[in-house]
Amino acid sequence: MFDTIDLTDNEIKLLANFPRLNRLGSLFLANNSISRIDAEFFSPAQLPRLHTLVLTGNRLLDLGDLKPLAAFKTQLKHLSLLDNPVVKKPHYRLFVISRLPGLKTLDFKRVKRVEVEEAQKMFPIEEEEVEGGGGSRGKGKVFEIGDTEAAFEGGEP
Repeated sequence: MFDTIDLTDNEIKLLANFPRLNRLGSLFLANNSISRIDAEFFSPAQLPRLHTLVLTGNRLLDLGDLKPLAAFKTQLKHLSLLDNPVVKKPHYRLFVISRLPGLKTLDFKRVKRVEVEEAQKMFPIEEEEVEGGGGSRGKGKVFEIGDTEAAFEGGEP
C-alpha cells in the first residue's frame, strides 16, 4: 500500500470514488480540473489516515464546494487550496479554519490561534454539521456541560 499518492497534472474533474486506503497519509492533486468534492466517496471512511491534501491549481469556486472536507475535522493537518477561485472569496481562510479545527497549515501558512478563535466566532458550526457534514443523516444536538435540562426532559436525571 501507499502512504503518499501524487496525482498532479491528470485532468481530474471530480474528487470521488476513492477506495479504502488505510495507509494513505498524503494526497497530491495539484493542477487538475477538480470543481467538486463528493462527500460520500471522499471521506475519512475511505482515507482514515489522510493528514495532508494538496488541491492547489484546481477549479473549486465557492466556499460550499469545500464543505465535504469538514468530515476530516481534526484529522487533516495540512491543506493547500492556492490558485483555486475560492481563495478570493471573502473570509475564505477563516471559513476553512472553522470547518477544519485540526489544521496546522493552510496554503503553506501556519494557522495561528488568533485565526482559530476568530473563525469560531465568524463561522460557528451548525447543529447538523456536528454529525459529520449535514446531508440526510439528520440533525445532531450539541449539549453543553451542565445542560441537564436539555439532556433529561421533564425531571430529575
